[in-house]
Amino acid sequence: MFRKLLNGKMASILAVFLALFMVTGVAEKERTNASGQWRYVLENGGAVIEGCNVGEKVLSGHLLIPNSLDGYPVTGIGTYAVAFYSQITGVTIPEGVLSIGDNAFSWCEGLSSVLMPNSVTSIGKGAFSNTTGLTEITIPAGVTNLGEAIFSGGSLTNIHTASDNPKLESIGGVLFDKQRETVVLYPAAREGAYTIPEGTLRIGETAFYGCRGLTGITIPDSVTDIGDKAFCGCDALPGVTIPNGVTHIGDSAFQDCRGLLGMNIPDSVTSIGRQAFSQCGSLADVTIPNGLTSISEATFFGCQSLVNVILPDGVTSIGEDAFWRCESLAGLILPDSVTHIGNGAFAGCGGFTEFVIPKGVLAIGDELFKDCGGLSSVTIPQSVTSIGEWAFAFCGALPGLDIPDSVTQIGDYAFAGSRRLILQVEKDSFAEEYAKENEIPYVIATAKPEDGGSSADDNSQDMQSSAANLQCYDLDSDKIPSFNSVVGERKVMDVGSSSSRISGVQQITYTYETLSRDEDLVAYFNALRAAGFLVTKDQDGDALKGSVQLGIASADDGKIIILELSWDNAKFSVVLAKGDGTITPNE
Repeated sequence: MFRKLLNGKMASILAVFLALFMVTGVAEKERTNASGQWRYVLENGGAVIEGCNVGEKVLSGHLLIPNSLDGYPVTGIGTYAVAFYSQITGVTIPEGVLSIGDNAFSWCEGLSSVLMPNSVTSIGKGAFSNTTGLTEITIPAGVTNLGEAIFSGGSLTNIHTASDNPKLESIGGVLFDKQRETVVLYPAAREGAYTIPEGTLRIGETAFYGCRGLTGITIPDSVTDIGDKAFCGCDALPGVTIPNGVTHIGDSAFQDCRGLLGMNIPDSVTSIGRQAFSQCGSLADVTIPNGLTSISEATFFGCQSLVNVILPDGVTSIGEDAFWRCESLAGLILPDSVTHIGNGAFAGCGGFTEFVIPKGVLAIGDELFKDCGGLSSVTIPQSVTSIGEWAFAFCGALPGLDIPDSVTQIGDYAFAGSRRLILQVEKDSFAEEYAKENEIPYVIATAKPEDGGSSADDNSQDMQSSAANLQCYDLDSDKIPSFNSVVGERKVMDVGSSSSRISGVQQITYTYETLSRDEDLVAYFNALRAAGFLVTKDQDGDALKGSVQLGIASADDGKIIILELSWDNAKFSVVLAKGDGTITPNE
């Protein structure tokens, strides 16, 4: 699955190249003026500049944008029209120009002065981004529409407005709306802390976008809304106190705030947008408000330091990639109110050890627990009907998984790379057929616990499993490991056999030369013991305790399975299943 967050970043990069292609390519309606210097297109009777032809010359110094081209009035400066000319030091835009397009002057690093006429009504996204020589700007009176991140990556420390601008006002070099209710734009290069004036109601979209020098922010109680990308990329911001009046936190509001350590979200907040805290690499602790009913897509995506999240009762939905790669998160308790969990929501959460899926959840999505290397136990309720692709892939520590008979669909590679995993399924269930078709080790369990989940009853006498289900094949006596033979990477130093109470099974005890772990072994004992198939005892009749692993050894005419139980740091109880004989529970 491609991550939408990462795709967004890639899309932005591709958009740059696409835009450059469109600028440098020759569109059907593009023209070149009589002097040969400017390329333009006609829109609504006016000329919109698309690019500049300089040939071998270097465009430098103060640039005067012409007020007409071939008799057509210049009404706009298009996307990337004058971008990447690093030796331009100033630009004067003539009266009559209505719009400045996205990234029109981006990466003009030497640009230190810009004169815009009052006729300009719109300034596009990133129009003056990465203009590192520009420290001050005056927004003309006619501007009513501002794109996001207009000055990001630059050196802007003060934003001024024309005194007769009816929509915008500068307060201390910070841009507000005329009513002083919304923070519109903060100078991207200004350093230190900032206090938003009392009476402000909203922090606008991208208001503090990319303000990497912002070290603190005080938000007044009057604020009710934090817009999309409001603080995105504020690396130096260590913490934010959100007042109790805020009801909405927008998409990507704090994305990439890599210095953010903690976040206490008040109960007044009822909605948090997508990717709101994604890639906040230092974020360790978050309190989710009681009024929240959903965790949006990629909300905590890539928050690798996150160790504590408490979800309140009432949350019904966990969005796609919501906690993707939250590697330090040791666990997460989902309230019973949760009925939906999106694809990849917990993928890469390597700190997870146990997880209980609420009883109302219908589907386990694609990649839900993929790469959860520490996961050792998952409870799946009877409400679940489908398991998605790669859902439990590469869960290396997961020894067993009970699949209820309610599951009627399992995606491709659902258990790929989970080398220890033994499925516990109900006889003639879809899960059993899936296990057979995909050669996944499994055992049969027909008993159902009271809570409706899938489980095995240790005392049940009607459970059985074909040895073939365990991938056990015909075994001749000469295939049984003997003295001085090698199993895995261990040399057999002693062999002792004893009669087994399990039909069709021979039980043998080995002493090995070393205890080095063979990476090909798969944990298996707990699944068998839970199903009532095996109770292993030592030579004195006491039950053995330790880890049991499954080894698959190749033979000339097939494979054998070896169950190994470590005991007293030297002894192993080994069970070899023969042919297609039936294994039944102990007497």
